[in-house]
Amino acid sequence: MLYATPQLLGVHTVEGGERTFQLPQQAEAVYDLFGQRLLAERVRQFQVILPPRSTALFYTGNADLLNNLPERWPRR
Repeated sequence: MLYATPQLLGVHTVEGGERTFQLPQQAEAVYDLFGQRLLAERVRQFQVILPPRSTALFYTGNADLLNNLPERWPRR
């Protein structure tokens, strides 16, 4: 299952495994919101390995917005 907005990409997988996501435009930052880590910068695609029966949520947008995350979210 896949859910996408201009700055968020949510995915749920039953089997897990490596996934490659193509973005419609370059993202300054790709940030794993649940894993709380920066995955990539200035990319149009990125790869992740998802565990079986898991859900992931990625921010795919302006890098400056990451600096405004609440304190519980680690900075870049």
